[in-house]
Amino acid sequence: MPLILVVEDSATQAAALAELLERSGFSTVTARNAEMALDLLARQSVDLVLSDVVMPGMDGYELAKRIRSMPALSDQPIVLLTSLTDPLAIVRGLESGADHYVTKPYEPSGLLARVRTVLERRNDVRLRPKPITIELLDTTFEISATKEQILELLVSSYSDLMRTSEAVRDAERRARFLAEATELLSSTLDVQNVLADLARLVVPRIADLCTADLTGPGNATRRIEIAHRFSDSPTSETLEPHTQQEELSGMAKRAIDDGSIQLVPIATDEMLADLARNPELLAELRQNGPFGLLVAPLIARRGAIGFLQFLSADLNRLTAPESMLLIEDLARRAALAVDNALLYSEAQRATTARDDMLAIVSHDLRNP
Repeated sequence: MPLILVVEDSATQAAALAELLERSGFSTVTARNAEMALDLLARQSVDLVLSDVVMPGMDGYELAKRIRSMPALSDQPIVLLTSLTDPLAIVRGLESGADHYVTKPYEPSGLLARVRTVLERRNDVRLRPKPITIELLDTTFEISATKEQILELLVSSYSDLMRTSEAVRDAERRARFLAEATELLSSTLDVQNVLADLARLVVPRIADLCTADLTGPGNATRRIEIAHRFSDSPTSETLEPHTQQEELSGMAKRAIDDGSIQLVPIATDEMLADLARNPELLAELRQNGPFGLLVAPLIARRGAIGFLQFLSADLNRLTAPESMLLIEDLARRAALAVDNALLYSEAQRATTARDDMLAIVSHDLRNP
């Protein structure tokens, strides 16, 4: 089992890296800084060094140079972790003697692939690097890298660039979605309209089906809105409103009690039936499944006031970290909008009751 030395000054990140590597069949040993890493390498051999670049004291570049300068470790495989995508920073990594680099935040699959590639090539005599001089952005570097390493570096850099660009586009899409949601949620003080607009906005951008329920006294719930993408069944505009009180239970109850999102990777038939509450829609769900189900509570100033349910056939999209953050943010905004609408409705009823009382008193005073 290959042994990997993880050099990382953040204890949290070091633990996460070690766990990822160990789950993938590697053994690990950690060092909190470059000095500790050099001390450990003097006493113990490892198959690969995986080091952060930015650390207090000696950085990852200098660590790689020190390792390469030691005769017994001149062929030591080294991979650097860096949050910098500047070409100069990447070339500096090669100049320092690193075999490869991984940009942070990293994708686990990408990091593991590069670690395995470096380990597989460590004993290949054909891949012994020869010093070459290159110029980049008016700076001269002398690096020891094979043609294979340079080609792989170019491919990896392009892959990282595409991933970063896609992440930026995703962030822009999420920002636009939240801006649109905020505009919709603030456009009315009618609870029905607030939740109807929200559910229709969610489908199909986040989920294939979305329901919105309000909670009441004694664990009672009331379905306010349902929206879905299934054309053969009634959509939210044509479904009869669900005014019947249901008892809060299952995932919805756990979400309300815990005040946190609840997730089921594969929704059961009972869950689908509770979501659909319509034979035609239930048949569509059974035909198009399986689905992942996520329940987000609506927590307002007065406590839990309802919950949103998201059903999606794309579990990876639904449970991606950015999607979870988006849903949490959306639920917070929805809870505030619904709470404001409920408070407005209560104020309207109080005003009507006051006016009715004043009318009665005025009538009695005029007609003793």
